[in-house]
Amino acid sequence: MNPEKIKSVTFESGINTSTWLEEASEFEEADLQQLNLRLRGKSKVAKTITISFNPVHANHWLKARFFDRKVEDSIVLHTTYKHNSFIDDVYKRELELLKETDIYHYMVYCEGKWGTTGRTVFNGQKVSERLAELQQYHLKEAPLRGTFTFEYENEQIVDESIKFIPDEKGMIIIHEEPDADKPYVIGGDTSEGGVDSSTAQVLDNTNGMQVATLKAQLDTDIYAKYMYCLGKYYNNALIAIESNFDLHPIKELQRLGYRKQYQRESIDKISRKIHPKFGFQTNRVTRPVIIDELKIVVRESIELLNDEETLDEMLTFVVNEKGKPEAMVGKHDDLIMALAIAHKSREQQSYKPVTYKEKLTGTWTTQELLWKGLSKFEIKKLAKTGQITLIK
Repeated sequence: MNPEKIKSVTFESGINTSTWLEEASEFEEADLQQLNLRLRGKSKVAKTITISFNPVHANHWLKARFFDRKVEDSIVLHTTYKHNSFIDDVYKRELELLKETDIYHYMVYCEGKWGTTGRTVFNGQKVSERLAELQQYHLKEAPLRGTFTFEYENEQIVDESIKFIPDEKGMIIIHEEPDADKPYVIGGDTSEGGVDSSTAQVLDNTNGMQVATLKAQLDTDIYAKYMYCLGKYYNNALIAIESNFDLHPIKELQRLGYRKQYQRESIDKISRKIHPKFGFQTNRVTRPVIIDELKIVVRESIELLNDEETLDEMLTFVVNEKGKPEAMVGKHDDLIMALAIAHKSREQQSYKPVTYKEKLTGTWTTQELLWKGLSKFEIKKLAKTGQITLIK
């Protein structure tokens, strides 16, 4: 449709008060904009636009405009073939047979679930089903959203002051509160020049369950401070931040005293010696590996994923014309990459729960314990209870 052709729509009498877009997925967003502007003039009845369509693919502008955010003065009505009184039982049976022969089309055209187009990297059926399941569950019990507050003294975060504060607009979503006896890992993906978001994915390392996420556009030093708080909140979790474009968050974590970070091996160009360095490097060798490993998680253990936005990203993460997995134009993969890094980093963290008797014992210096990721507050507490012995 050419939106220019409807700019001067007139009627012999009266004004246009209602517009219906049938098969709206065939329209562009600009078409809707022009039709909306044509609903003008004084009227005793409310002006309305009715939009009907099949949710063909998850990257369509209709999803972004009406389903990914709350829109005032709008009503969403989800119907399926079961609500259609104009089709007979024979046709209904044909539709239901799709469940056995073509589960993807059954989900889209019979159940009215968002589909995918193109060759998606992750299993579209698994992702769509999990997304629909979570959407229904979160209608009853939404995950906890909020942010961290903390005191900052002498250029350091005061560990005892770290608190999670519920906030509907917060950057952090918690699906499962930390268990004192569990080890955790956190994968981080920093924004490139402020274009994308900086993200974090927190996993329970005993089973790989996604327990929390962080997503926001933040300066690197602020991002590092929130990663510090997230790591402390989840039992001094192992933190693995991508080191490709900006080392500042990693170095800021070191400055703050957070040394429990993912280590990679780096070869000195002069001495040819191997040195450990903090941070995860995504390159032409590691990127395909971590994506393939995440594909296996999605295919075999989709129940480990609890975040709707992460699943949304997976529906628009496709193989491009050159065969490279990447986000569709206009879409993002920040949460995907953070999750892939988190799963790869699990190998450097304990997989077993820690019982009280198995916790840290013996004789240590304060510095050694700081390197292990303990805070000064935690060290004093362990020494006071006699669980460890401190030496200078």
